[in-house]
Amino acid sequence: MDYDAYRVKIAMNEVLLIQAQSAKNPPSFFIQFAPYNNTQTSLQCSINYPDILENYIYSVAVGKNPNRNQTQFFFAGELINSSKGAFIGVAKYDPTNVVSNASNFCAMSFSYSLEYLISYEHQEYYIIGVEPQGRFAYGFSNKFIFVFDSENRSTLEPWHGNLTWPNRSFIPHAVNISNNFGIIVGFIQNDLQERVKYSPIIYLLNFLLSNHHPTVVHQYIPIATNGTWQDLLSNADADIYSSKYDMSVSINRYGDVLVGMQHINRVLLLSVNISNPIQLTYSIPIHSVIGGYLLKSISMICSRTFTTRTVPLYQFSLIIINCCPLGMHKDQAGINDCMLCSTGTKNSGNATIQCTPCASGTFCPLGSVSEISQSALNTIEQVIAYPKSPDSTIFDEILIQNMFHIGSGRYLLVSPLFWTLIAAGLALLVVIIMEMLKFFIRHHTCAQIRKRIQWIFKKTDLIGEGELWVGGLISFSIVVLVSFAYAFSNAYLKQYPIETSTDSYFACDLSIRNAKFQTHLQTLAIPPPETERKMFDLLNEQSLLLNVDFINTFINCDVVSIQALFGNIWSTIRWSNCQNIDSILSLSIPLPHQHISVEITLAQVQTIGALRIGVSGDKHEEDSYKLQELNFYRSFSKNGSVLAQILPVSLTLTKVINETLSMKGEKSNFSGIYIPTYTIDLNNLFISRDQYIRSTSQAIILSIVLSETPYYVKNQQQPIAKQPEIIFHNVLFTVVCLEIFGLIFILYKLIFKTIYHSICWVVFRHHEKSKKNGEEMNSDFKYSNTWSNTSDVDEHPITDVF
Repeated sequence: MDYDAYRVKIAMNEVLLIQAQSAKNPPSFFIQFAPYNNTQTSLQCSINYPDILENYIYSVAVGKNPNRNQTQFFFAGELINSSKGAFIGVAKYDPTNVVSNASNFCAMSFSYSLEYLISYEHQEYYIIGVEPQGRFAYGFSNKFIFVFDSENRSTLEPWHGNLTWPNRSFIPHAVNISNNFGIIVGFIQNDLQERVKYSPIIYLLNFLLSNHHPTVVHQYIPIATNGTWQDLLSNADADIYSSKYDMSVSINRYGDVLVGMQHINRVLLLSVNISNPIQLTYSIPIHSVIGGYLLKSISMICSRTFTTRTVPLYQFSLIIINCCPLGMHKDQAGINDCMLCSTGTKNSGNATIQCTPCASGTFCPLGSVSEISQSALNTIEQVIAYPKSPDSTIFDEILIQNMFHIGSGRYLLVSPLFWTLIAAGLALLVVIIMEMLKFFIRHHTCAQIRKRIQWIFKKTDLIGEGELWVGGLISFSIVVLVSFAYAFSNAYLKQYPIETSTDSYFACDLSIRNAKFQTHLQTLAIPPPETERKMFDLLNEQSLLLNVDFINTFINCDVVSIQALFGNIWSTIRWSNCQNIDSILSLSIPLPHQHISVEITLAQVQTIGALRIGVSGDKHEEDSYKLQELNFYRSFSKNGSVLAQILPVSLTLTKVINETLSMKGEKSNFSGIYIPTYTIDLNNLFISRDQYIRSTSQAIILSIVLSETPYYVKNQQQPIAKQPEIIFHNVLFTVVCLEIFGLIFILYKLIFKTIYHSICWVVFRHHEKSKKNGEEMNSDFKYSNTWSNTSDVDEHPITDVF
């Protein structure tokens, strides 16, 4: 159970102070008698609630100027557990019943008198007010009103609220009564069709002399200023108790009235002519900062130190606030200027005379209120530069370059030329072995094997068409080179489009792609082609969300108001999300249109370290058209400066349309996204320490103008080579390789072989001539055919060919 719910649990005047302590066991009233500067326990006591198991206390009240011979207080609440209904009671103090030297001297000195209203169910708002002399207590709710006379406790006679309230839906929230008039505030219900469900209202009460019944003589309805965040509140749940709807009223002896309304964070100043209290006069609204302090009853202590020898009367949750706002400090007590915390230091509210150092690596600019991670300043860019086409966009050149390129390391392993040379080397090794077998091994079986191998290689001769056995060996090198060409072409074909491609590990250049690109600007003045129109429609219809972060500030959402320019009229719009987490005030604002001016007003001048602005939008895909998700941010900060009070920002959007042509002649695929261009002068966006101190602005205004460039960017991607073209060029490559090697063999036959046979013939003739000369000189010796036996050369020069 929330023991602090349903009105005020503490009251005091010049005689005594009372606090309802419902959370204690047993529930009791704490009482402190005057003088309050004397906190002896002999002036304090506690008395249990009457019927502690049945009564829940809503509030307590006392008269402002009571008769000193009569000490009493009133209390109101609701029956719980077995019984239902409301009650009003008075506790009277009888000093003759005080027990001397007792630890709880007033336990027997107070007597209770209660009146029950059992005909009424639970009331969300049931309040009481006491006239200054402290005799009459008034009870107010939506359903009933009564006057309780503490000196003449006859049967309580409540009457229905409809008989008094001009608006029968009135729900009272707070009341205060002076000598000749009273002020009661609350909510009234509006028509169901209206956006604002409940509106605050202030009633001026007069009291009949005959029976002291209150009557409403005048009313005032506060109207929120257009464009403020208060104007956006609907107060839909104001009929159900919530602390955010708490109100307060205070009347001084001159007829000035302060009305505090927590749900709008405002204190209103009104006045009443005390000699003729028949009209409420609205004076001024008190500034939100001052009003917020008044509403929350914050004590302000400005001196450097505070010492006392007295014992506290009661342990309240005292809030001590430095005289300077967060992010500032003063180094001495007194009426002196506050100074901004220097860069690298902060004041989160705990510091008094100096700022505390920030952790290393955090964002802690001039006037910091907290340590902010550097990640809060991250810039998000979705679009990168469109690729350029490769130097060569002709497939023949690309194929030749990759087939005959050789490098080192990984490049060597994927080089077709390298493996072709390996195959050629193996072929050369076979030729050498075959020749060695021919010249050095003269066995009949070996000769047969050698001729069989030559026959096999002749069958694989692609170059000489089976004429040369060496041509069969060289053909294996051609097969290796052509196989690499086919594998490269197949992998290269799949390297399109670039969005679905990976690194090209099959080639030396990992970035090689089967794509070429074109980028150009086109004016929006010319209607787009029919194929692009759908993409334009998706971009134009994309709903945008403006995201703004005020970084390193304690400003909260309750001072934020947003306006948008519709034609020539500024109208209030709402945010979809607003929160201050870790000293970052984040706003998300749905934009009614893409081309619009938005003005964000912060009705509180406090330090802000940086600004971050972005736009987001949902993605959408339809057929071959894809609208990409939009989510970009850019942060703005300046070392040694704080954000200024007037912040002009221009954000220009440019359409980017990417067209990807199909590989198989089908429809093109389109994708689109917006890219931003920020126009901001940091010198105007940020101000120095001295400029901030001299500034007289009462609000921070961020103006963002969203527009679009009169042109769009068209990117086109198309394949360098399609499948039919690649197949055709591979066939050509194969034929060219065969023809090149065939040409080499023709040259071999025509030149090398002829020269070789000529040399062999000359050597043979020279040998024959030498033999004749030898026979003539050595006629006695028998002719020996040694040359023929040793060289295996018959009467003809050479008969064995490659």
